[in-house]
Amino acid sequence: MFISYSVQEVLVLAPIIGLLLVGVAIALQSGLQGEGARQGKRCLASNFSQILLRLAGYGVALMTMQELIGIRMGLPW
Repeated sequence: MFISYSVQEVLVLAPIIGLLLVGVAIALQSGLQGEGARQGKRCLASNFSQILLRLAGYGVALMTMQELIGIRMGLPW
């Protein structure tokens, strides 16, 4: 059975991206009591910044590991 390369990419990346989005949605709502409260907005911003920092750290760690094992990752620019 032959599946084109782009379809295989979608089949691999779709569950990964879906799980990341579900994780982000759960993490953003973590600790929120009332959506309209000022503390709620502050908590939401804090959760969002923690998610961004964590994803950036994972990206740096992944690129470092790939560099150590010999896979050269060039940035797109």
